[in-house]
Amino acid sequence: MKKKIAQKKAAEKAAELEKAQQELEAAEKELKEEEAEKALFKEIASKITKICDDNNMFCGAVLTADDIATIVSLAIQAKENIKIPFRLYFNE
Repeated sequence: MKKKIAQKKAAEKAAELEKAQQELEAAEKELKEEEAEKALFKEIASKITKICDDNNMFCGAVLTADDIATIVSLAIQAKENIKIPFRLYFNE
């Protein structure tokens, strides 16, 4: 009887260990994907920065206080994120 209980507990622990290993593998896979995505963003941002620097340009959004107030108001009304596309400006 004790042997069956011990075997059952051992099987439960083995199943828990297998589940934990699968969760760990999934988390490691997700981490690698996120790291690859970060590396891609960093590479592209670096290329954009170099192109802008080479052409004496600024890539981004120039916002006034009124622009920011309008954007905040829109975000509150829409209850969604507001996307602002980039613009290119010559550095002066």
